[in-house]
Amino acid sequence: MGTGTVTFTVTFTLMQGSTVIGSPVTSGTVTSGAANASLTLPAGTIAGSYTIQVVYNAGAGFATSSDSSHTLTVGFTAPVPAGGNSCNGAYNGTFNGNLNVSSGQACVFVGGGVTGNITQTGGDLILIGSTVTGNVQIQGGGTFSLSASTSIQGNLEIQHLPNSTAPNQICSVNVKGNLQYQNSGAPVEIGAVSGCPGNAVGGDLQVQSITAAVAIFNNTVTGNLQVQNDTASTMVFYNTVSKSIQCGGNTTITGGGNTAQSKQQQCAGF
Repeated sequence: MGTGTVTFTVTFTLMQGSTVIGSPVTSGTVTSGAANASLTLPAGTIAGSYTIQVVYNAGAGFATSSDSSHTLTVGFTAPVPAGGNSCNGAYNGTFNGNLNVSSGQACVFVGGGVTGNITQTGGDLILIGSTVTGNVQIQGGGTFSLSASTSIQGNLEIQHLPNSTAPNQICSVNVKGNLQYQNSGAPVEIGAVSGCPGNAVGGDLQVQSITAAVAIFNNTVTGNLQVQNDTASTMVFYNTVSKSIQCGGNTTITGGGNTAQSKQQQCAGF
């Protein structure tokens, strides 16, 4: 075989059980010796054990090889962040006070939680089985995932997110106050068609003036469910509402299987 420079790519598929967490690709060149590549974990990767599937491709004329024999263990950064503005890692303790999450940070709580409020203005916020005794306010940017019996004892307020294709999910969360998603351009699933038991909302569930896809499935709402002035695809299915479902001014809205004291406007037949 002749000599020269070989350009290669390596695809790392990071999996937890059967779930694909991320598939980063790195590339490089080599003229002799070993070809080295590094794996960067996706933002917000939580603690746990992962399998890494590796596919190496050196281009035309060279064999492609793969294996899945590698195991990666990701630990917690610390029990709690060092301060209220430094939530950048994975934690499993309870932070006393208010917590802020900003651009460039990935704040992950698995269990534990926060005794005050959480305010997110950017970055990534992931709460898994966590308790927040105050409010959670997500305003102006960032992505979020709230799941696995997380409890928010105040309000969950999400507003003014910019246009984005990044999906956000609220699944199996108990919100004691109101849940509001307003004036935003990022898609959201509040509950899901499958794989999510829905959410419990002690007050009103309000979705208003959203320009990206919205799915509202399998939620139990003690107050009213209000869906107004959304301009993208909006779905309202299988929710149990103690008071009324009120829908008006939405460009495209579908629904069915909902239970409520009354159903009004576009949701009258849902």
